[in-house]
Amino acid sequence: MFSLSPTKLVVAGEGGIIATNCDDLAKRLRLAREYGNDGTYDSVLIGLNGRLPEISALLAVESLRALNSAVENRNAYAAFYQRELRKLPGIGFQEVRSDDCSAYKDFVITIDEEQFGLNRDELMAALAAENIDTRSYYNPPVHLQTSYRRFAGHDLHVTEKLARQCLSLPMWSQMESGVLERICASIEAIQRNCEEIRGQHAGRERATIPVQPRGSDDMTGDSADECEFLASVG
Repeated sequence: MFSLSPTKLVVAGEGGIIATNCDDLAKRLRLAREYGNDGTYDSVLIGLNGRLPEISALLAVESLRALNSAVENRNAYAAFYQRELRKLPGIGFQEVRSDDCSAYKDFVITIDEEQFGLNRDELMAALAAENIDTRSYYNPPVHLQTSYRRFAGHDLHVTEKLARQCLSLPMWSQMESGVLERICASIEAIQRNCEEIRGQHAGRERATIPVQPRGSDDMTGDSADECEFLASVG
């Protein structure tokens, strides 16, 4: 199965592709994508409305033609990230074997709080203050999500550690070198000023707790005092 959602290398807006070498399965899947309709409006199996609009298919075809260059570009961007960020303490990278090639749909780093001086969430907040958008896609892990907690029962401390540490940096197929340089320079400056930023972050957490005026039973936006956090990285 291949997703064609907007964050992927081949995009169609939404939708996806299923590849199989089984003719019978392929036939059933084609029926299932339109309510199980075999052309007679009789649902011969339980399906869904999964038809891909023509405009989405056109986007995917054009995107597919650029796939090789997209993979090549993303690998170059990933190499730049690693070269620049490897200089900093506490940043880890996913290992890609020499006989493999990653598509780098995402570029994920790990943050060791003790070595870097900030935890993942503090780094996210500091980057956001610099208008650099990042994501913690894998947090919480599945076994800690509300709908699946009842199935949890195993020690998954490695999974939980990675969920706390992983951070996805900006990555797309046509990035300008200046964008990459700014992101890396910002992370370096944040690490250099980690103690000051951590103090600001802690101050913000204390200051953004609404204080109810004496004698008031209600808390409104006008009566709440909040302190805006702006992380300065020099």
